[in-house]
Amino acid sequence: PLFLARGMGIDRLASGLFTAGMGSEAALARMASGVDQKAVLALDAQYKEMVDEQPGNALFLRNYAQFLHEVKCDSRRAEEYYSRAMLADPTDGEIMSQYAKLVWAVHRDHERSLTYFQKSVQAAPRDRYAPSTTQIL
Repeated sequence: PLFLARGMGIDRLASGLFTAGMGSEAALARMASGVDQKAVLALDAQYKEMVDEQPGNALFLRNYAQFLHEVKCDSRRAEEYYSRAMLADPTDGEIMSQYAKLVWAVHRDHERSLTYFQKSVQAAPRDRYAPSTTQIL
């Protein structure tokens, strides 16, 4: 039961590790401050354990990828885990949307990012949180 709440991201909001709209500079500053180092290391170990126990769980893979990108500023590993999440559940538009944001933030590759945003809309056309085609273009 405790893994379920953590896997769904409920604990990350209360911990303050994830902040809506926090850029990589802010995350890096937070990491450098040393204030949350113990919490970051503990959460990283928790995610690794969850992914090791259920390597095909797209939710765990996506959440770990988001953690790697936003908290640990490790975009290379975040890309790896987003890729694994998309393979685990190719119908999850949210994973593709988050990956598209990462591609844009890290590589500034408009075409590739746009492709993944469009795939996210196609995967979940009724998802009200998926970007619309007007937001993409």
